[in-house]
Amino acid sequence: MTYFHATADTMTSYEVTINDTASSGNEHYVRWTMVFSAPKLNGGKPVESVGMSHIRLNADGKVVMHQDFWDSGTNIYGQIPVLGGVIESIRRRFEK
Repeated sequence: MTYFHATADTMTSYEVTINDTASSGNEHYVRWTMVFSAPKLNGGKPVESVGMSHIRLNADGKVVMHQDFWDSGTNIYGQIPVLGGVIESIRRRFEK
């Protein structure tokens, strides 16, 4: 939890848009787009990340599982100087 608080504290802007949702019984899926800025990522310019959350509710309607799926390699680590270049180089090798 400390990591998430420290990460959130570095953001200068943050916005999440819910693109759509789907449900099947107590399983719920949320497709979202997040745009955020942080001084050490992408030169402080906005970064866009698209992802999906899987949420499971119990019989009382309380969240018992929440898992997010998104491309952290491109959207976070890919924005870090030097490391971003390494990630992009690896990605290009797989696209051949």
